[in-house]
Amino acid sequence: MSNNLIAEHQKKHTNSSNEIIQIIENFNQLDLKDENSISEIVKELYNRYNEESFKSTDLKSIINSLDQILMKKKQNPDNIINWCLDNQNNPMAQIVLARCYRFGKWIEKNEHKAFIHYQKFAEGIYSIGVCYDIGINVKQDENKAFIYYQKAANMGHVCGIFNVGCSYEEGIGVEKNNH
Repeated sequence: MSNNLIAEHQKKHTNSSNEIIQIIENFNQLDLKDENSISEIVKELYNRYNEESFKSTDLKSIINSLDQILMKKKQNPDNIINWCLDNQNNPMAQIVLARCYRFGKWIEKNEHKAFIHYQKFAEGIYSIGVCYDIGINVKQDENKAFIYYQKAANMGHVCGIFNVGCSYEEGIGVEKNNH
């Protein structure tokens, strides 16, 4: 009789373990779906802003139009902001976050924080220029390096500004200009 009790206990324990494993797997899949969903929404916000800024110069109305995306996706703005804060290495997330700080959209307006998040993006662009400049994981291309340095310089990146000046002075990746 004790063997039957042990077998019954093991069967119940195995069923409970399987249920727990299934719950964990379901939770992980749900979490991953939410993560991917928010990532896609951030991408859509980024793209919408860029598309609309070509059509209009009223950036405030463009920022306000982003609410439509969140309503359509039934997403809370806090989730978007938190996701962007948690994904510091995602350039699109940092640009969306910088724009939110700049205009006070879904978060308290803070132009200093906007600048910091824009700067992170500028650092990434500058780093791409370095990769082209010295051939890190890409074919060395001084012209492409110059283009990325110039983009970073336009965003206020000090090293980008310096490298653009040196490029013009030395004629590296661009026609020499001593003026």
